[in-house]
Amino acid sequence: MVFVTIGQSPRIDVIPELMAIMGKDFEYEEIGLLDDPQKLQSLKEFNIGDDELLVSRLRNGQEVKLPKSWVIHELKNLNLDTRELKVLLCTERFCLPDFILPSEILEAFVVIFRPKKLGVVVPAKDQMEMVRKKWKSFVSNIKMTYFSPYTKTQGDLIILADRDLTILDCMGYDIEDEKYIRSYTDGIVVSARRLLANFLRNFITIDSVNSSGDDIR
Repeated sequence: MVFVTIGQSPRIDVIPELMAIMGKDFEYEEIGLLDDPQKLQSLKEFNIGDDELLVSRLRNGQEVKLPKSWVIHELKNLNLDTRELKVLLCTERFCLPDFILPSEILEAFVVIFRPKKLGVVVPAKDQMEMVRKKWKSFVSNIKMTYFSPYTKTQGDLIILADRDLTILDCMGYDIEDEKYIRSYTDGIVVSARRLLANFLRNFITIDSVNSSGDDIR
């Protein structure tokens, strides 16, 4: 399995907790779009303009904002083994058929849950309108706010009080962040990390059974 972050690897803030939730022990590799120092330099020279922004983490724990168009370009040019299971550590929508995408898992959860009032938390204020557009196709009543899992900078979290469901729309949010956001609302709070971990736990179990040749019917 290969975990791909749009920032730098290793994601010591994500992978250990992800593994703990999964309750599985297996070999994996981590790759970051910014692992190469030259990539980091090219990002600094990139003209962001009106580009949509994504948020990730550098190896030293620093928050980094990346233009979505740059991220798309780098993801499409990754040279990975087609036989390996690839997991993207980012919740933005991408057209990556060979990847397990947290965005698809989050969206499926919301479709099944069918909240009348949805709360969405993102890392940065300047992401809010971009992400709102994504969720408007699922729920009409949405309240957006921001809370950075990296800097702990936050917006108005009190607006989440009346939400049926609040989703933490970034892989950077950990269990403690979930607990913190939960203190502001009586509704359900769920992070993309937790949903991805539970999906992978079941996916790997099913894949192992299929590989062994056992009948799972």
